[in-house]
Amino acid sequence: MHHALSLGYNSVNFELDSKQLVAAIAEESCYSEIHGIAADITLFASSMEFIYFRFCNRNFVSFEDGLAKTETWFSCTRF
Repeated sequence: MHHALSLGYNSVNFELDSKQLVAAIAEESCYSEIHGIAADITLFASSMEFIYFRFCNRNFVSFEDGLAKTETWFSCTRF
């Protein structure tokens, strides 16, 4: 999300593989295990003009999941 903001995107769709996280973001509810993550996402989301979150089963997007993990690893190890 931070990367999308840094590129100037103000309208994005995100697919998450956690139903609890999608629910916590949409309903602004507090699940103790993910409260901090949901709060961070909500803070970044407030900077967007349009943002949409939906649940997507990881089994159906294994390629994208692997790519995201690779990109995350790459961006974290560049510094």
